[in-house]
Amino acid sequence: MSRPTGSKNKVTLQTRKLLQNIVENNIDKIETELQTLSGKQFIDSIIKIIEFVTPKPKEEEEHQEIPKLQIKLTGLNESATNSQQADKV
Repeated sequence: MSRPTGSKNKVTLQTRKLLQNIVENNIDKIETELQTLSGKQFIDSIIKIIEFVTPKPKEEEEHQEIPKLQIKLTGLNESATNSQQADKV
């Protein structure tokens, strides 16, 4: 039997709570370890941590349409402008 749509998975919630407690209880050690890193190692570690503390975008946010831009070209010589107008006729 499956869970009702929209209900939370209890195992996932329990696992998140456990991991949150581990991090909260070891925050000083985590900070100390991060301070021993430099350069690329430090940046890579921060990026990995950020993935866990920032919310992931919802599917509809990922697929938002980009507004169309209208571009007006200026500085065309007269023969190019006349050629474009002749193409429209």
